Amino acid sequence: MINEKRVLKVTAPLVNVRSEDNFHSDIVGEVKQGDSFDVVEPYNPKSEFVKFKYKNEERYIASAYVSVIMPRAIKKDEQHTK
Repeated sequence: MINEKRVLKVTAPLVNVRSEDNFHSDIVGEVKQGDSFDVVEPYNPKSEFVKFKYKNEERYIASAYVSVIMPRAIKKDEQHTK
């Protein structure tokens, strides 16, 4: 079985991490350009926000400041948990 894992890469110098998928929610952290994180599925490319794993929590980041990529398909037996 194959699992296709998406990763987001931060493209802006400094971006706020939010507790919910809106600009009025609490800021719970910041990420820097070049940082990469696992995307939480399902991923909607038309959404204003991307849900992702940040410090073992599901958080949100504005999609305008990231690129979402699928680096490669990972076979189920190759997966490792962090």
